[in-house]
Amino acid sequence: MPGLEIFGTAASLVIAASLMMRNLKRLRLINLAGSLMFALYGLGIKSLPVFLVNVFIVLIDAWYLRRLRLEVSAFSLLRAAPGDSAYLAEFLRFYAKDIAKHAPGFSLEAAGGAEAVFVLRDLVPASLVVYRKRGEGVYDILLDYAVPASRDYKSAEFFFEVASKEIAGGAEARFYTRSSVPVHERYLKRLGFVASDKGGEEAGSEGDAKGARNRVPGAESAHGAVRGLPGAAAPKKWGEAASRRLAPRPGALEPCPKARGKPGNSG
Repeated sequence: MPGLEIFGTAASLVIAASLMMRNLKRLRLINLAGSLMFALYGLGIKSLPVFLVNVFIVLIDAWYLRRLRLEVSAFSLLRAAPGDSAYLAEFLRFYAKDIAKHAPGFSLEAAGGAEAVFVLRDLVPASLVVYRKRGEGVYDILLDYAVPASRDYKSAEFFFEVASKEIAGGAEARFYTRSSVPVHERYLKRLGFVASDKGGEEAGSEGDAKGARNRVPGAESAHGAVRGLPGAAAPKKWGEAASRRLAPRPGALEPCPKARGKPGNSG
């Protein structure tokens, strides 16, 4: 098969792959790349219609990507009482398979004393965070799950920006989690978590949090998908603990602010 035909076939496969993406941003990015490749293929075979149509698609994808980048969403927090909220139970049931994939072993029934909060994006649930307070200003994240359509990091960034004010009452907050899922580890790393070889048992002290920060460089977390974490007695299979310390910033966000998150790459 001539090289040009191979290139055209590869372009077709990239475009086909883009249509399998559930995340709109990723779909546009991959489709743009495939259309650009196909436009070059059109030049190679001297077909003006193929070239012009794919250049047009590239421009459309670029326009939508810019629109997504500039999009401003209204984020807010909605608390749900575990064991009391019918919607929380239905949410966990509906996404059970995906949650098991990203946070294996998570069980709300086993998370005694946990609290749950939905991150709403334009009043639509974008993610669910289940956490348990370990000590003053110290929290274990048992589950951090974003629905497939909202895996662009914006809901996670919003949660950690308002966590100090909404959850820790304006004080400094430290969050710990565990993960053995590579995509989750990349996600945590992107959010600023650092790995700790202490497994989280001694994570309650200031010194431990600083030590965890200094001891990394690369065993942290995941993708706008999920962060799962059992408590201190979690089995080794969950991997190392990761922590993130947050201090409130002056003029912190309002309960339902218009927040523009940094664009993520997933999820």
